[in-house]
Amino acid sequence: MAASGMDTALFTSFHNINDYNPFVYCTFGRPYGLVVTQEP
Repeated sequence: MAASGMDTALFTSFHNINDYNPFVYCTFGRPYGLVVTQEP
């Protein structure tokens, strides 16, 4: 993210979220997303 000048990233794909974070989330028809920032 730093190399591309981005401060945050938004993952909206179930597969991309699971690749980044092992938390398993099932939507049941609701939209979902994972926001990742450079801050810890």
